[in-house]
Amino acid sequence: MLVSIDTAGDGSDWQERFGHWPPAGPEWRSFASPSDVLGIAGAVVQVKHPEAVALRWSHLLEVERHGTSLSFDGAKVRFVEPVDTDGTGIVGVEIAVRDPAAVLARAAASGVPVGSGAARIGGILFTPVEGHA
Repeated sequence: MLVSIDTAGDGSDWQERFGHWPPAGPEWRSFASPSDVLGIAGAVVQVKHPEAVALRWSHLLEVERHGTSLSFDGAKVRFVEPVDTDGTGIVGVEIAVRDPAAVLARAAASGVPVGSGAARIGGILFTPVEGHA
């Protein structure tokens, strides 16, 4: 999964839940998450030098850093040592939801591999965490 910070068009709707995002395709809104999914709570990114990368990103983005984690408004990015042979990219996403157990049950019922509190899709661990609206 590519790690990117981007916006589309003039960027005026970047905070809107259903804003303009051409890379997702013309019909992406019809596949939007159910109402019990509140948003992205965090990401885990594998890199060769987590401490150095976290320091660099914290300076570039002017955000608070705690070791290898960066804190944003309502979300975190955590850098970890490589977990696979590629050694780069997103390896985990935390999704804020109303009921993590129900989300994992739906994933398992759909045939998605689930274990240790996360669903694995395309080599990425998606971990539902309890969030609040």
